[in-house]
Amino acid sequence: MLEKLKEKLLFSRLARKNKAAFDEFYCLYADRMYQYIYYKINSKEDAEDLTSAFFLKIWGLAQEGKIDEAKTIKPFLYTVARNIVIDHYRKLSQQKTISLDIQTGREMEAEAEAATAKDFLADEKVDLPAGADKLFEIERIREKLFELKDEYREVIVLKYLDELEPKEIAVILGKSKGSVNVLAHRAVKALRELMEKEK
Repeated sequence: MLEKLKEKLLFSRLARKNKAAFDEFYCLYADRMYQYIYYKINSKEDAEDLTSAFFLKIWGLAQEGKIDEAKTIKPFLYTVARNIVIDHYRKLSQQKTISLDIQTGREMEAEAEAATAKDFLADEKVDLPAGADKLFEIERIREKLFELKDEYREVIVLKYLDELEPKEIAVILGKSKGSVNVLAHRAVKALRELMEKEK
């Protein structure tokens, strides 16, 4: 509760164009936004560029007075990040020089990988194979995430890695809370099936 209040106050200061608040905001959200964007595009370089674009967009919105302090913070931020990824794919399709197919096998920074995958593995609701070497299991999960369809991967990242509430995810995805719960269930089931196929 205290953390949510701190975030709300920080967001309020950011909406008032406070540069120090933006610096704090960057430190608080940089890893989260990078992770979310990375899992949507599976490219370290593009994820870094789009994460920078995200923060520039937020600062621009603050400067233009377009940040509504009354909005729920996380859905607002993830919607901005999601739109940046959508714009990225639109530009790629207009250029017609790069396939939109998601490529697998790119390496992610070890720290981000370990932190996010360990949190995912620790979730009691996700019944994945246990007993294997932790690092090997983390790598397998990361690779299998990119084999899932985009909406499954996205809901897993939002719910289990970024720990957003179903109602927050519903706002981001433009779905009902019930639909988000069903989608999350199907996503975990699909991931589990992919993991089981390799056994």
